[in-house]
Amino acid sequence: MKSASEIKSPALRLNGISHEYTVEQTGERLSALDGVSLDVAPGEIVSIVGPSGCGKSTLIRIAAGLITPTRGLTLIGGESPENARRFHPIGLAAQEPVLFPWLTVAENLAFPLGALERKDRGHIDQLVDFVYLRDYAQLYPHELSGGMRSRVALARALITEPSVLLLDEPFGALDELTSHTLCKELLRLWSGSSPATVLVTHSVTQAVFLAHRVIVLSKRPGRIIGEERTDFAAKRDDDLLSAPEFVAKVTQVRALLA
Repeated sequence: MKSASEIKSPALRLNGISHEYTVEQTGERLSALDGVSLDVAPGEIVSIVGPSGCGKSTLIRIAAGLITPTRGLTLIGGESPENARRFHPIGLAAQEPVLFPWLTVAENLAFPLGALERKDRGHIDQLVDFVYLRDYAQLYPHELSGGMRSRVALARALITEPSVLLLDEPFGALDELTSHTLCKELLRLWSGSSPATVLVTHSVTQAVFLAHRVIVLSKRPGRIIGEERTDFAAKRDDDLLSAPEFVAKVTQVRALLA
């Protein structure tokens, strides 16, 4: 049986992506990514794992159109990221949450919508609840912990109901319990709008739990060295974590990283 990514036209296509940085002090060229190609279908979640410094965050920023790759092509819905943003909302939660310090939590969430309009209040309240910040909605970023700011950034990436969702370590600043709870809530919300999603994470367990496919990158420069599909028959809930097929898949991904 063909997978979702093989049946549908890709919502996101990364074709032959290579990228090099220049070290300012020495002028040395460092290769971050080397020939990465990846298609993500509408309604598919793809996790990317790999060693620190292998270019995972760079790949997310290239997919979002924030970095122009040295070589290769990015297409969202068949368009460049710049053109795609005019027609297809793109949600991005960066590794370091970028919030407007002069806006409250609720106002930061509302910003992508243009204004705090009455018709949007229900959606804003839903996402404030999703990230467990109902009691903090009128606070400013400097009044929040690092984990809370990360949760606001995640909610803001979802506020426009994007067709493509790019998540760079969205749970990295959270404790394990909160992280897992938000993973389950994210799956619930995702099932409603089903954006094509790319998740960068250091947690293999998290990658396998959330994604339909797990992509493994090599050490820098990042190349795709493996892919594992996670078509579990069981529901993705707490019981799945101890299921033999889940444990086996986590072991397989870890072996690719070894």
